Amino acid sequence: MQDIDERARLPRDWSDVEGWNRYYRDLLADGRDYTWRADMRFLGHAYSLGRRVWFAGCGVALAPILYRDAGLDVLATDISTVAVERQQQRHQRPRKPDGDAVIRELLREHELPEEPERPGSFEARVHDFTEGPPARERDLVINARAFQGLSPDAMNRAARSHHDALRAGGHAIFDTNNVQGERRTAIEDALIGAGFYIPGNASERWYRERLAETGIVHIMILGRPRIPGRGQYPEDEFEQRAREDQAILDRFTDEYRARCAAENDEVQRVLNERARRVAIVVYNTG
Repeated sequence: MQDIDERARLPRDWSDVEGWNRYYRDLLADGRDYTWRADMRFLGHAYSLGRRVWFAGCGVALAPILYRDAGLDVLATDISTVAVERQQQRHQRPRKPDGDAVIRELLREHELPEEPERPGSFEARVHDFTEGPPARERDLVINARAFQGLSPDAMNRAARSHHDALRAGGHAIFDTNNVQGERRTAIEDALIGAGFYIPGNASERWYRERLAETGIVHIMILGRPRIPGRGQYPEDEFEQRAREDQAILDRFTDEYRARCAAENDEVQRVLNERARRVAIVVYNTG
């Protein structure tokens, strides 16, 4: 993602429509387009499930248009009129000369045919995803960093909306950033309460609970506990105590892996049956 103008500040209340409008106006003030290339990593997943994709809380990211250009049927929604207008403008303007090359590269990266079988479709509209789904029978919902900051009540309602937007066997991807500890549990509780199946969640919760019981300050990076680089020990003792505490955290690794392996049969069975609506929570750090 290109560096965001320092004037752009996320609203404190994620239900604040005008706050989001101000944020996106500030973000777009320099006229640049913004996207995380990481948003494109779900393209192959979308193809494996079907063509109907809902970008919930799409913001001003380029990903919805790129998924359209890759031959998918895209619905992009946001609470912000500024964000939706930006998406509509992109849809209406001609593709850039190098657009086809970009799409071919993305498809090639995901080992997909370089020429889409048919053109994709696109619709952008204003919608509050805490108030119900904008459509149903979607194959995939992608929520990129638009879920984790909701209030508990709004999160529960949003989880139900995402669940109800999917066909049986459909998936919802919740892409998060810097969510740790109890905040992860809150997200998962909301999704499970809405009826989602979260693959591997029993093992992950066991691991998280055991780590929390140690009382050791840690953060999860790439699925593993790590001691933060400063702040929790006296400076002259930091290296030794961090090493000792890391060893304590690492004691749970083998059992965690064994639990994941034991749970995998159930995970594969549920995924293969394609009867449950599945939530995949991606915990990014950095």
